[in-house]
Amino acid sequence: MLKIGIFCASSNHIAPIYYEQTAGLGKWIGTHHHTIVYGGITQGLMECVAKNVKESGGKTIGVILQDMFECELASPNLDQLIITNDLAERKNKIMEINKEPKNAVDAKRKLTSKKLCAMRTQKGSR
Repeated sequence: MLKIGIFCASSNHIAPIYYEQTAGLGKWIGTHHHTIVYGGITQGLMECVAKNVKESGGKTIGVILQDMFECELASPNLDQLIITNDLAERKNKIMEINKEPKNAVDAKRKLTSKKLCAMRTQKGSR
């Protein structure tokens, strides 16, 4: 099983296609019983990927800032929660936990490349 570091948006104001693609990625990760290591909050693509990983049988490790934790922004879809003091520590912790040199694109290279191409094509046709 891989631990896959995910860096993605926390904004809720993103085009639906990005949610669709992120949900698909989360389902793939979960179906293959991999673990994501990500920013751990309840918003945007972060919550989308975590929810789909959990619903599909994977695990989640959230690395969240103390301030965000105090504002009750930690995802309810976490198997493990790690709290950090600043953004640099957060990023370093995600990278440290994700020791294998794999990421979502490596783990799913061909399908991800096809999806990215489809997203670009759809975006250009609007």
